[in-house]
Amino acid sequence: MPIALHLLLLALFILLCLPAAAVAAAADAATRAEIKAFYDKLARAQEAKDITTVMAAMAADPILNIGSDENEWYVGREALAKGYAGFFAQAKAISLSFSIVSVGRSGDVAWVAGKAPVRVTLADGTTQSFTGRFTSVLLREKDGWRMVQSHFSAPADSQAQAK
Repeated sequence: MPIALHLLLLALFILLCLPAAAVAAAADAATRAEIKAFYDKLARAQEAKDITTVMAAMAADPILNIGSDENEWYVGREALAKGYAGFFAQAKAISLSFSIVSVGRSGDVAWVAGKAPVRVTLADGTTQSFTGRFTSVLLREKDGWRMVQSHFSAPADSQAQAK
């Protein structure tokens, strides 16, 4: 294929991508503050093992939540509520915070990435501590942000070191 045709195709690709790039942008300070408050409330609810507040942070179905373990793949609110109930039943104490690294937004949709230091004391007294990583997609509804999709994982080396 001649170089001129390659350059033409590249130029067309760039032009087609510009409108999407112009619409999707880093979130403004107000959005970042709202999302930080959302995650702070979610962390306190998880520490309190308050499944009602955790589930109130989720959007209506369909939602998707994926964790590190192969069994942590929850599609729908019912499956996610069962997952949280199982986790909360195993945990004697939970300490969690979310550190937001980046937030993007387009209209009523935001995407978030960050880190989350976690410390869980299990019912048998053993403790697991690690810094997880997360991504999520949030939808802005009339009364605030709701989570539509999330992925939380522990780095592989932390999983092996968990006590």
